[in-house]
Amino acid sequence: MTTYPHDELLAALSAAVNRDDLCSRRTVRLALVSIAVVLLAGAAIAAATVPPWWQNAAPPVNPQVVNQQLAPTIGSDFPPTADRSRARTVSELDGATLVAAPVGKNGYCLIPALPGNPDLGFSCGYQLSDEVRTYALPASKGAPRWIIYGRFTNLDAAMVDMSAAVGQRLQVKLQPGGFFIADIPSSRWQALDGQAGPATVLDDTGKTLANVCLDFGPSPNSPEAGQTRFPSMLGSPPCKAPVQIQVKPDVSKATELVQATLTNDFNTLKAGTTIALWRAPDQGGGWCLLFGPLASGPSSQAGGECGSSVGATQPGHPINVSSSSVLAHGIYEHLVQGFVDPTSGIVKVELQTANGSYPLAFTNGWFLGDLGPTGSVDVDDAYVIGYDKAGNEVARAAAWPHA
Repeated sequence: MTTYPHDELLAALSAAVNRDDLCSRRTVRLALVSIAVVLLAGAAIAAATVPPWWQNAAPPVNPQVVNQQLAPTIGSDFPPTADRSRARTVSELDGATLVAAPVGKNGYCLIPALPGNPDLGFSCGYQLSDEVRTYALPASKGAPRWIIYGRFTNLDAAMVDMSAAVGQRLQVKLQPGGFFIADIPSSRWQALDGQAGPATVLDDTGKTLANVCLDFGPSPNSPEAGQTRFPSMLGSPPCKAPVQIQVKPDVSKATELVQATLTNDFNTLKAGTTIALWRAPDQGGGWCLLFGPLASGPSSQAGGECGSSVGATQPGHPINVSSSSVLAHGIYEHLVQGFVDPTSGIVKVELQTANGSYPLAFTNGWFLGDLGPTGSVDVDDAYVIGYDKAGNEVARAAAWPHA
């Protein structure tokens, strides 16, 4: 069935009715209004019949491990705070399981597990986006096994065909919500070690919805097996295997970017604690951003992130924000951090909410500060605003870009 944007559909219907010389303009208007009402009602019914993916899913396997994994991390932007009460088992295969938990309005966490290995780590994100990862269990940790798991968020997606990528037939049915977990055949381990290949996302009629690339990472026979859950970039084919680099910050070369004094508690850090951001080079040629109490100094164990894009200004974004929220005692505590484009002319930064404005520490082009507790992980209508020397507003950005 062909679908049209709302305005185009009404225009097409209007043209069809107007061709009937027996219809008056009043009849046309009434017909269009009636059709529009039916369309809107039909959309509402369709939406109502698709429950949230966690509503009918089974409880999480290894609930104690899941609860510990999703607990807020001290002083880190990651993992985002997940709704642990809605964690559910969304896919299973021969003892391998995938648990998911919602995050904020559209995000989610993915937690894989294998028999005898309930804690393989997890991944979380605020955005509603596709995610595919692999994990290779080496013989040193149990029966070797190589799994691929993830989620495709297109509502029409019903299956992912990995046959071309794997080198033999492998079609995996997607579970409600688009989740899946599958085994990479042992006969293909040697050929697929560190490789990439094309896959196709299909609807329930076999129609192609998307062509993606799968990155397999290390196989169970690789020395790197068991060290990470390897992510796929999922770009369009042709596919090229990614270069694998172990990222580790060189804290001996860390430089302080900005420091601030907390006005509210944040996780285990108490109000009045001076915190700081540091930047240190990593082995991949990029940078690591480290966060923690100033008194503790930069540390490879500190919360933060690494990558070639850390601290990179996005075109058209004078203000770049990375905010975090943690759940503590039934309320959410918030930290706001980020940096500005050095060519923007911004010399002062503040946080503005519906309840008022709050200054943010700002040095070396970086800003840092906190916000009082709220009842929601996402703070709507909160903005970081940058001003020039004359006090004029230069730019503003949502403090919680995912909201």
